[in-house]
Amino acid sequence: MLVAQRTLSTLVLPGPARLDGFERPAPTPSGPRLVETVSAPEAQERRSSLATSSSEHGRKAAVWADIGPLGGKRVFRPSEACWGALASLSHRSSCRLLGMDDGFCKELCDRLGESMWGTAPTASTWILLETSGAWARNPMDSAELSPAVVSRLKLWLQNIEGSRLQLVRSSKSRAQAAGSSKGGRSFGMFVAFVDISSPRLVRLDGLTEAELLSLDLPALRYRLPPKGQLVESPIYLVCTHGKRDRCCAKWGLPVLRAFKNVASERALPTTHLGGHRFSANVVCLPEGVAYGRVEPEDVSGLFEAHESGRYHVLEKVKGQVGREALVQVADVALRNHRGWMQLSDVSFLGVMSPEVDAHDGAVHAVQLQGVDGPYRIQIRRVFQGFRIKSCGDVPSKSFMYAVERIEPAEIHRASPDANNPTGAEIE
Repeated sequence: MLVAQRTLSTLVLPGPARLDGFERPAPTPSGPRLVETVSAPEAQERRSSLATSSSEHGRKAAVWADIGPLGGKRVFRPSEACWGALASLSHRSSCRLLGMDDGFCKELCDRLGESMWGTAPTASTWILLETSGAWARNPMDSAELSPAVVSRLKLWLQNIEGSRLQLVRSSKSRAQAAGSSKGGRSFGMFVAFVDISSPRLVRLDGLTEAELLSLDLPALRYRLPPKGQLVESPIYLVCTHGKRDRCCAKWGLPVLRAFKNVASERALPTTHLGGHRFSANVVCLPEGVAYGRVEPEDVSGLFEAHESGRYHVLEKVKGQVGREALVQVADVALRNHRGWMQLSDVSFLGVMSPEVDAHDGAVHAVQLQGVDGPYRIQIRRVFQGFRIKSCGDVPSKSFMYAVERIEPAEIHRASPDANNPTGAEIE
């Protein structure tokens, strides 16, 4: 965003979305500044430079659009042509033209103060397969997985709605790999069925490849096979998948070591959890709470809170795994509004049909049950600027859900159906 007034202009990186109709940068207590003050001629030169660079790459010249006054200043925003041109540039070139550095995506994300709410994975069935070797960028390409195993994993993901595969490592996976060198390769895995009210975590040990290939995975929700057992304590997944994004290794490994000190074997390194720019990423299963920007000093408090059935600091929460993004946002927003930290304090009732505003887009009403009754949370999906979502990527459009209103609601009971299993109808 370019803000100009008289002889000075301010070049501002795209900041978090807002409710007053304008974009503004988030405050940054430390680190590189988001705001750079330049003279008016230099601001004009920057606009021309961006347009020229875009043209050189065979794209339509970028035009900065004047979107009107703000506090006595004129506010400018790059046009769609500009961003289309940026998409054709290299990561380094696009960062330079936007005034960004080309370092770690996490560092840039932290500087912009990007919200994490609503960015948890939406999968409700988690398949955690233990391996001991190196992980490929695409976990399915890892050398340790035979074609038959890969085929079975893909079939599960295709046929089980809301399923997700993670490769993990544990001391048992190393023992199983040692057995393979003697001709006795066996597999271990967890299967988590995510649900705060009735979570279920199943552990399977010593599976032969034939047993793995014939496993009726959906049936684990209701019954255990001979080599299966229920796990009573939660496990903690920490993304350390450096081949997917270097931020995951740089910030994930110290957090994993901290978790090992408090959770021992229940802390598992894993492949990509999503949102590298929010590293370190942690998912607690089977309850399904996802955290981001976790630091080693956060681990002890996070572990103690989750073990006692509570959320840790809500600023670190990405959302409730297994729910769509707008429901995740509504859940955390209501908890933040009322100070409810127990996992059981809020439950999901439904999502009402969106009210469409021709100018500002759809407003969704999410229905949640709180400790003291039902609530309606109104949420709008808004454009929050252009973000570098992974190291080496060029900036791309990014959206977020902005909470507009939280209010108590009257609830009436109706006949439940597939889309509304509780039969809740909120006015």
